[in-house]
Amino acid sequence: MYSNFPSGAGYRNSIFYGQCVANGGNFRKYDYGKDANMAMYGQEIPPDFPVDDIDMPIAIFNGNIDPIVLEADVNILIERLGDNVIYHKVIDGDHWTFSMAQDMTWFKEDLVNVLQTYNPTASSSNDNIMQ
Repeated sequence: MYSNFPSGAGYRNSIFYGQCVANGGNFRKYDYGKDANMAMYGQEIPPDFPVDDIDMPIAIFNGNIDPIVLEADVNILIERLGDNVIYHKVIDGDHWTFSMAQDMTWFKEDLVNVLQTYNPTASSSNDNIMQ
């Protein structure tokens, strides 16, 4: 599992994940440092992501034993997204369940159904996924 970890994530991604954990519950853009933030954002502290401005249907899946994405944080996000959250499912698993679990039934039973329900271009060919 860890032979290619963190494959697909660059140095800046790793730094940003750490910033997200360390910034006191604020979901902010990347922190380049005071001077670079001034040049990039016009302020010393990175601005929050405008989560409240999102206006699209969103399905949220989280794990009930995930030590990385805490249930309290998911609930805050759901509250901020409001009626945009069209589906929420808590999966019996942790952070890695979504990418490398042996039991991927949640994918077929939940995710594919959500996509077919809310994507008007979904075709019946999607029925073959995970069979």
